[in-house]
Amino acid sequence: MTIVERYWDNAREGDECRSPTYTVTRERIQAYADLTGDHTPVHVDEEYAAASHFGGIVAHGLFGLAIADGLKTQSDYRFLPGMSLGWTWDFRLPIRVDDVLHVVFRVGSMRASRSRPDWGIVVLPTELINQHGEVVQRGEHRLMVPRRPEARGTEPGDTVAERTGAGHAGVAGAGTQRSAPRSSETRPAEPDDSAGER
Repeated sequence: MTIVERYWDNAREGDECRSPTYTVTRERIQAYADLTGDHTPVHVDEEYAAASHFGGIVAHGLFGLAIADGLKTQSDYRFLPGMSLGWTWDFRLPIRVDDVLHVVFRVGSMRASRSRPDWGIVVLPTELINQHGEVVQRGEHRLMVPRRPEARGTEPGDTVAERTGAGHAGVAGAGTQRSAPRSSETRPAEPDDSAGER
């Protein structure tokens, strides 16, 4: 299987992608509660949740964000490993047991980093949608993505980097054809990369 990972220069404002789906189960909600230590009864106690205004067990809001980010990394539209600069995110509707979710995201804006010429920044407006077509969560993800070495300081180009394997954009592949900066997924933003300077 050939995985295509994009440099920042290969993205275009308006590019859009729909992800695979994810089914929410009681077991997955419980696993998230165990992982985080958040055992608020509305998430894990069926009798309590049924008597609440939700009328049944609902997933943690941050579990929804985690699902959205995971689905994004499984999509066909992927970037080379970069750095997450942050999220702005809204919880609109409860996520319930047996909901089947997917995300739709697009390249909303992009600019070259002023402090790091070998990196560019993309903003990805993202919606988490259930099987009824309802947007349950939405927001934006800001990413710092490597630039093509030969295109630093220029406008976006038209080629892609390819690698072979079953990984995703958050995992470096030994078969990447072009070298790119490698780093941890999250790093404090540089002053020029703040949300106020998008």
